[in-house]
Amino acid sequence: MFYKIEKKLLFIIKFAPSLLIILLSIFTTYFIEQSYNQQLKDEINFTTNFYIKLNNEQLEEDIIKVQKYIENEDKNSQKKLKLYIKERVYEAHSIATKIYEDNKNTKSKEEIFQLIKTALGSIIYNEGRGYFFIDDINGFNLLQPLNKSLENTDLSETKDLKGYQFKKTIMQTIKEKSERFDTYYWPKNSNDKKAYEKISFYKYFAPYDIAIGTGEYIIDFEKRLKNEVLEYIHNLNKSSKSYIFILHSTGEMLLHQNELLIGQNALSKSYIGNIENSKKFIQISQKGGGFVSYTNSTLKGIDSYKKTSYIGTYQPWKWTIGTGYSNEALEKIIAKVKLSLEKKHDESFKEILIASSIITVLLLIASLVLSKYLETIFTNYKERIKEEEKEFRNLFEYITIGLSICDVKGNFINVNSAFHDMLGYKNKEELLKKSWYDISNDEFIKTEDKSFQELISKKISTYTIEKSYIKEDGTHLDALITANLLRYKGEVHNILFSIIDITDIKAKDKLFFQQSKMASMGEMIANIAHQWRQPLSLISTASSGLKIQKEYDNLDDESFEKSLSAIVNATEYLSQTIEDFKNFFTPKEEKEFFSLNTLYEKTMMLVSGELIDKKIKIVPNIEDIELHSYQNDFIQILINIINNSKDAFKDKEGDKVIFIDASVTSEKNVILCIRDNAGGIAEDILPKIFEPYFTTKYKSNGTGIGLYMVMEIIQKHMNGTIKVENKSFEYQGKYYKGTEFVINIPSLD
Repeated sequence: MFYKIEKKLLFIIKFAPSLLIILLSIFTTYFIEQSYNQQLKDEINFTTNFYIKLNNEQLEEDIIKVQKYIENEDKNSQKKLKLYIKERVYEAHSIATKIYEDNKNTKSKEEIFQLIKTALGSIIYNEGRGYFFIDDINGFNLLQPLNKSLENTDLSETKDLKGYQFKKTIMQTIKEKSERFDTYYWPKNSNDKKAYEKISFYKYFAPYDIAIGTGEYIIDFEKRLKNEVLEYIHNLNKSSKSYIFILHSTGEMLLHQNELLIGQNALSKSYIGNIENSKKFIQISQKGGGFVSYTNSTLKGIDSYKKTSYIGTYQPWKWTIGTGYSNEALEKIIAKVKLSLEKKHDESFKEILIASSIITVLLLIASLVLSKYLETIFTNYKERIKEEEKEFRNLFEYITIGLSICDVKGNFINVNSAFHDMLGYKNKEELLKKSWYDISNDEFIKTEDKSFQELISKKISTYTIEKSYIKEDGTHLDALITANLLRYKGEVHNILFSIIDITDIKAKDKLFFQQSKMASMGEMIANIAHQWRQPLSLISTASSGLKIQKEYDNLDDESFEKSLSAIVNATEYLSQTIEDFKNFFTPKEEKEFFSLNTLYEKTMMLVSGELIDKKIKIVPNIEDIELHSYQNDFIQILINIINNSKDAFKDKEGDKVIFIDASVTSEKNVILCIRDNAGGIAEDILPKIFEPYFTTKYKSNGTGIGLYMVMEIIQKHMNGTIKVENKSFEYQGKYYKGTEFVINIPSLD
């Protein structure tokens, strides 16, 4: 089958180019003519679109300028309104202050207050809408020029039509002896039940413990502002060749070139303009704006004509804003360009035909040469692909690491011999019926599935984890796997897993760990011996004393009880020491909760005896931090590093101090810092101290695995880091140099 396809492909390579060129030469004239016509149409369309775009951009720019002008006026309006009513209140406050100061020595407070009420009550502004009011701290209205019936009444519980108790705000302003703006919703008169937004300003007046205020309805202020804006745009229309029309969403024509239309409802049947056009404008405006073409007939004395307009909007005022141009002038320009293009194409048509014929002949010759060349390349390429495919299959099948290919659901599509052998399956087909979920240890599935889902969703491109597989015989295989995406046309097609058997490596790690503990056992026994000396001596002394007192018949009950208590306490101490020693050497695979303070105390219980004997001082600075981790591993880390410092103090004179600091960073990382003043480690061997079996101790005095196991525990068990460096520092007025280990555990579990 493949051979037949190859023959067909070679036939196409040999003869298709020549045949294609011959066919092209036969239809050259026809296609050139069609191309000529199409090119002419394209150029005419380009010119048309160019001029339309140019005019449309100008329309859109004009509308945007108007929109920005209106928006700026609207935004600044409330600032101006607030400034205006604030200034009015300040004026009223100044008047009240002046009246009070002028009369406080000659008139009573009641008389002065009546003068203030009379003065402020007589000031009416904003075409009769504006007035000043006075409220006291208890919510009583003391001045209401436009509604005298409210004066001297308790309005403290008054609510606006949305339930807001604005009088409480006035009372709070008086209590705070301050000033503030306020917004509430109130009818414009007693017959009006509709709520209108009103902005007010209150200012505290100290002599009477009252607030003087005024306010303005936003709708009244906006109405005046809108008229000013319309007047400005109307004057702008007069001073320029373009024009702007404005239509309210209710249909009211607010501004138009034809003044007869202003004030009419463009959506009503009585409208003398085009109702359908008005509906289009409002609909486009409500969608955010855009261009529209239509027939216009609104200008007096002018026949209907086609027109293009750009429609914008200012939603806060529900205004539809538009401007446009007549299509007639544009069509005249396009007609002239069309005539010029047709003449130009007629002159070049013959030249195009001649050039096309010559090119056809040259291409025919070139195609014969190219066909031969392509045939050679195809043959060589085919052989190379076969060879590479063979090499790839051999590589996949016989590479020493395990390889498997899965689909996006985790089902195996193919596995190589190494992976098949690792899992001990007798039949490869049985393995291909499974998914990686089926052969994974349960405790690893959840963790790996999270990474697998992120991989197939392309959040990550690869991941590497340690896990345990279940072999065909039910035993477990420890493995290090790396998963990579296999893509096809940019999409996730399959996933390639590479698998390395690390069973032996993990066994060696366990051996290293045990060797490290065994290496510590001798030192632990020495520590226990140091710690037992005092309690054993105490027991010996107490028992000898009892014996002597008994022999001389001088043993009373008090001495007997005291000696026995001392022996019991010493025995309990010895028992606890043994228990701590046993706990340290008992393997624990489960995490447990413990505090760093407890960890420090248990470590000191194991090593303090020898440290005291060698006059080494421990200076702890440990925060009360609770961890969920492997406590014995932490103890071994501390013991190994402390032992490293203890050995460094050998043959050293003077103070011997080990500093242990523990804290938590803002990222919840645990930082453990252990520093000594033993002089530091030689710089040439400092990078090697974490290597296995590397030791600076003489001959057989060291195993060289202590610090290696420290690094292994921190990096592999706790996902942390450890670094070491020589440091100079000051302590109690003296300068020292020593080695500093810094351990960083990424996060609290």
